[in-house]
Amino acid sequence: MFCPNCGTEIKEKKTFCPKCGSPLGVEAVQEDTKTVEAAASTENVHENVIPPQGAPVPSKKGG
Repeated sequence: MFCPNCGTEIKEKKTFCPKCGSPLGVEAVQEDTKTVEAAASTENVHENVIPPQGAPVPSKKGG
């Protein structure tokens, strides 16, 4: 989470910014939640990706 006033990164849930003293209200908590959700959704992007396969090799048929 970042302070909406001074931009200081706040790693723990605080009521006020430790640097500038600005109140960290619901907006700051909601902003942090959106960031976490966005990060979680991008982490799993490659889970269901099927890797590309090479060109098929023709099989030898007797005949």
